[in-house]
Amino acid sequence: MAYAIVSMLSSRTATVQRPASLIHRSLGKNAVRARLPCGCSTHHHTCNKHAVTAAHAGRQGPGLSSTGATIQGFAPSVKGARRVASVVCASSAAGEVEESAQGFLGDQDQQKTVYGILAVVWGTIAASKLFATRQFFDYVFGHAVTNPHVGFLGLQRLAGFSTLAPAVAAYTLARAAKKGRLDSETSKRQNLGLAVAGVLTLFYLWKTPASVLVPFWQKLAAGLATTTAVVGAVVYGQTSGHKFSLTKIAEGFGTSLANLFSPKNTNAAIYSLLSAGLGVYSLVLLFGSHELAAQWLVIGNDQVSLYLQREIGLSTFLAAIQTYCLKDAADQYKMDGTTYKTLNLSLAAIAAGNASSLWWATSAASIASWTTQNYARMVFLALQIITYAYK
Repeated sequence: MAYAIVSMLSSRTATVQRPASLIHRSLGKNAVRARLPCGCSTHHHTCNKHAVTAAHAGRQGPGLSSTGATIQGFAPSVKGARRVASVVCASSAAGEVEESAQGFLGDQDQQKTVYGILAVVWGTIAASKLFATRQFFDYVFGHAVTNPHVGFLGLQRLAGFSTLAPAVAAYTLARAAKKGRLDSETSKRQNLGLAVAGVLTLFYLWKTPASVLVPFWQKLAAGLATTTAVVGAVVYGQTSGHKFSLTKIAEGFGTSLANLFSPKNTNAAIYSLLSAGLGVYSLVLLFGSHELAAQWLVIGNDQVSLYLQREIGLSTFLAAIQTYCLKDAADQYKMDGTTYKTLNLSLAAIAAGNASSLWWATSAASIASWTTQNYARMVFLALQIITYAYK
């Protein structure tokens, strides 16, 4: 899949069509001739290099007799033609340089198309985990767990809700690409988040034993993670102003971390709390000990549950970034934007799904008990649902 997307983008070339003529004012048989900066005559001539047709400078301009006699030499109308032609040649050349500098994913239509594809793929995976839980589990872990415990299926469903985060990120970025707003802070943060999440996914796929995942799914997951990481990194580099400088990224992270704990109003303070909580939760799932995370997720200590734990952690990491974007919007009183409404709605759905999974595991399936950690998780999820849904 990654190869197909890259091939599609590589086959498209940006084309700039310049007008065949710029100014054409007829002087009859008599014309004022001038020389362009490229060395070409202005009379009915098209410069192949700059694709500019320069015509006569004016009709009966200063210095022309009423009989229309041809004036040889220098005249004010000739100066005008030279100025116009020089500006057009320069702007044409600048346009060619700009177009050639766009390169991979530099075209707005390309960006919108690729983000749309990513949104559909991630959304399809999330829907499969949610509505075809057993079939999808068998497809991914078929030869590792032949008769999965009900707890595994619950964890798979929980991962399905979490997988909505990258799908929503790709969807909002596709809308931003359509409107030419990929240089906004919200878009840049989500692109950077997709890049980091893609790289971490590849790392955990590499660490997961081959006996855990079905080979075809492992290849498909690696291709999707690679594509997600490349798209996020490339577009972030194009819009950030500093390519992909790790120093600049670290400085930006430090600034964002300081802003996280300095909200400007009550709404921003609530989003700050949620973003910090999701960030800590994602770090526990990604880098913490498996035993500690198992207390929160109610899972066993084995490679399948560990893989699902890391998967949920990556999506939670993206949710933390999206919540920070909402905090930043709340600071600036911009919560009425379509992007922020979409993020609020999707994060509310993710939180509601996580809450329903926790309730199912503790009350319906009776595979977990209402421990202090689970009570705290439910309260935190309730705060997320109320905040996201209300906004």
